[in-house]
Amino acid sequence: MAQHSSSSSELMEMKETGRSAHAGGGSAGGISGMKLALAILVSLAIVAVVVVPIAVVTSQSSSSKHGTLDCADPDSRASILKNAITEVITVENCCCEEFKQLQRVEGSVKLAASLTSFDLTDANVSYIGALEGSNGQLIAVDFGNALTKIEAILDLRSNSISSIRFGALTSVGGFMLLNDNSLSAIDFGNFSTVGVSLNVSGNPLTSFSFSNLTHVGDDTIYVGPNIWGLTDGTVKSVALDNSQITAIDFGRNTRLGSYFTATDTGDARNPLQSVGFGDISVIDAFIVLTNTSLASLDFSSVTDITGSLDLRYSSSLTSVDFGALAAIGDYLYLDSTNLTSIDLASMASIGGSLTMSTDSVTSVDFGALTSVGGDLTMVSTAVETLDFASIATVAGSVTIENSMLTSVSLGALTSIGGQLSLARCSLTTVDLGGLTSVVYNLDLSANALTSINFGSLTAVGGSVDLRANALTSVDFGNIQTIGLDVETNGNPAITSISFGSLQSVGRDLSFTNTSITSINLANMQSVGGTIDFSYNDRLTSFDFDTLTSIGGSLRFFYANFTTFDLDGVTSFNGELDLANNFDLNSVNCRGLASCIYVPGGVTTTNCPAAC
Repeated sequence: MAQHSSSSSELMEMKETGRSAHAGGGSAGGISGMKLALAILVSLAIVAVVVVPIAVVTSQSSSSKHGTLDCADPDSRASILKNAITEVITVENCCCEEFKQLQRVEGSVKLAASLTSFDLTDANVSYIGALEGSNGQLIAVDFGNALTKIEAILDLRSNSISSIRFGALTSVGGFMLLNDNSLSAIDFGNFSTVGVSLNVSGNPLTSFSFSNLTHVGDDTIYVGPNIWGLTDGTVKSVALDNSQITAIDFGRNTRLGSYFTATDTGDARNPLQSVGFGDISVIDAFIVLTNTSLASLDFSSVTDITGSLDLRYSSSLTSVDFGALAAIGDYLYLDSTNLTSIDLASMASIGGSLTMSTDSVTSVDFGALTSVGGDLTMVSTAVETLDFASIATVAGSVTIENSMLTSVSLGALTSIGGQLSLARCSLTTVDLGGLTSVVYNLDLSANALTSINFGSLTAVGGSVDLRANALTSVDFGNIQTIGLDVETNGNPAITSISFGSLQSVGRDLSFTNTSITSINLANMQSVGGTIDFSYNDRLTSFDFDTLTSIGGSLRFFYANFTTFDLDGVTSFNGELDLANNFDLNSVNCRGLASCIYVPGGVTTTNCPAAC
């Protein structure tokens, strides 16, 4: 309007100028002045056309934004409607219909203390600065399909909220406080980001689904008495101990870190029934889900577990799908479950021990497994046939005991770092194939073995236990050293023993109560302990051959020798027991032994005194 006033003054001045010119200068000056005035009038008209709409637009713009909507104030509400307001600074005592026509609230929305339902399903608001509604009477929350962002805090603590839908809401820039409500289930849907921390403690949660939630700014989620972590798609330190959660789904997160635990609470089984790994591909964590209520577990797209997996004592567990899982960095425990079959599928390596001791298991498929970094243990299973397939190395022991196993193939296995025990099964034959060494014991006792092929085995660091079988012959094949004992008691049908390449036995060599008639120690050079061939009443010949050193005693109690000679032995200072050899006539001790047991009337040469 100031511009318009200035133009009017100029017009008056021009008119006066025109009059003066007309009075003093004749008709030419008058005509010229009138043209000038006409031009000015046209300009003013154009200015008026342009200025007036601008003023109108400015007026409309200022009427769309308002200070505060107070839903408890009729005048405030009427003003919003009358002026078609779409943006306010704050909202008090929410909610009302006028709030739903808003598109943006720059500051906070404060809920009325009496509000029981915060429902934005038919609202237009897409942005809220903060939402404050703690210590109220809320029962249900629905963020609708328009609201996408809450800039600062979302505070709905200490209500009675039993249901919540996040709708189109994707982020909260500050704290997200949903603690101390009545939520039994929470699914974050499209919601993805919390700027500071998330608190859902104090809710009777039985179901937790991350869905699209992949980031919490300070890496802190409060769930019951536990604190979880979540940053950039990595969930950490998920503890379901002492919780009532029966189902958890990791949604769009891609990594699981630190640990994931759900264990029993005292005498009670952990209630966990369902785990969805979602998009998790790498688990940098120790997983301990023991004594849970899980019936099945599917590792979905998980390819690597750098920690361990412990599923012991989950007696409801009938199915585990390892999917694309290629490696477990530490141990895998599947003991005392209700699994009937175990298929390791794509798993190529287990860094620690593998245990599968559960009596319900009838089949095991090692799949692509090539190495076990600890022990491999199967005790008291119903597996009848087992193939080690591609397993080449077991760094610890292989223990398969008290099982219904009737057939075993060691496949590609070449090295065992501990013991190999196939004891107390139902095996009739064993072929050790390409196995070259066993660091500790080889225990094949208490089967129904009629034959053993030691294959490529050259060394046993501990004992060889063949007791309580149905063997008729024993051939040590390529074995050169046995670090401790050879025990064969309880094989009365043995008629033939070949020591093959065996050069040394670290402690005792025992073949008692067999049907052998003669022994040739072949390449044997030393026995560190006792040689015991007692109760072999058909044994008439014993050739020490290359054996020079015996560290313990020689026992041939109840054999059937007629003569006995320590020829070739150079080192022996133990007892020589030839008692109850009733046909024995003569013994030559070669100046060895500490004492001797012989029947009366036997001629002894270079022998010590009686024991």
